[in-house]
Amino acid sequence: MVTTSSSPPVVQPGVFVQPAGAQLRSAPDEEALIKVWDEVGKCLGYPKPDGWRIQIHKQGSDVKLFSRSGKNWTKEFPDIIQVILSQVKDDQIILDTELVGFDRHGRHLAPSKLRDASQYRCYILDALYFGGENLTSLPTQKRVRLMKDHLLDSFNDILIFAEYSSIEAKDDFVKFYQQCQARKAEGFDGTIIKQLDTQYFTDVLKVRPEETVEYCYLPDFPKCLNGIHKEQSKHCYWLCLVLSAIAGYRLQKSPGQVRIGTPSGQRVSLLFRMIAPTIWKGLLVCLIFGLRPRL
Repeated sequence: MVTTSSSPPVVQPGVFVQPAGAQLRSAPDEEALIKVWDEVGKCLGYPKPDGWRIQIHKQGSDVKLFSRSGKNWTKEFPDIIQVILSQVKDDQIILDTELVGFDRHGRHLAPSKLRDASQYRCYILDALYFGGENLTSLPTQKRVRLMKDHLLDSFNDILIFAEYSSIEAKDDFVKFYQQCQARKAEGFDGTIIKQLDTQYFTDVLKVRPEETVEYCYLPDFPKCLNGIHKEQSKHCYWLCLVLSAIAGYRLQKSPGQVRIGTPSGQRVSLLFRMIAPTIWKGLLVCLIFGLRPRL
C-alpha cells in the first residue's frame, strides 16, 4: 500500500524537508471503499483540509513557512507567523500543516484564492520535530499522541489540530468516510488515512469519490500551463505532454497543483480549449517539415 524513503533526510528546524507523499484511492461507491479498508485495516483518519500544504519551522523567534516543493512563503502570511510566535512555546519545531482560506463571511475559498483570504485556519497534520527530538521515525499513533499532549495549549481558532479519528472496524471506516464527504462546504476535500505503525515518510492514502487523477507539472513553463488536470481537461493534458516532449521538459506528478477544470480554473481551461486546435495545427506543420518550435 505504502512506500517509505530508503534514506530519510536529515530533519533540522530551519531546513526544508520534503514532506510525506500521498497515494490516491478512488472510492465512488461502498464496494470500492471496502477495498480500501481491506488494504489498511485498523487505522487513523482525518478529513483532508482543502488548502495549501505548509511546513512550519520555528527556531526561537524565527519562523519560516515552506510550500510542498520548498518555496519560502514566510512573507506571504504574516498573520500565521504571529500565531505561531504567540501560541507555540517550543523554540525548535517543525510542523506539517494545511493552510485553508475563508472569505469575510466565513465561506471556504478554493486553494487558488488562498492569498486573497480574509481568514485562515492552519490545520496541524503531523509533526516532524519538537522538544529537541526528531519524530519522523516514530509510528503514527505515537506521533499523534505526542502532538496532542505537547501542543494542547497552542490550539485556537486559527491553529487547529487535524480531526484524527481512530477507526477500528469496516462499518466505522465507511461511516467516517461519508462524514468527511459531507463536510466539503466547511473546507474539506476527501479523507486522509494513515496506518497506525508507519513512520512519517511513509505515503498516506488520500481517498476521494472521483476516479484517481494524474497531474503534470512543467518546470519553468508559464503558470497557466502548470497543474493540468488529466481527467477534467484531457486535451490540455495531452497537449502539454507533446509540448514538453518537444521542449525537452521532464514531466512530474504533483497532486498539489491547481486543477484546471475546477471552478477556480474554468477560464484557463476554456482558453486552452479555444487555442488547442490552432496549436495542434502548428505542431503538425512543424513535424511535417522537421522544425523544432522555439518555446
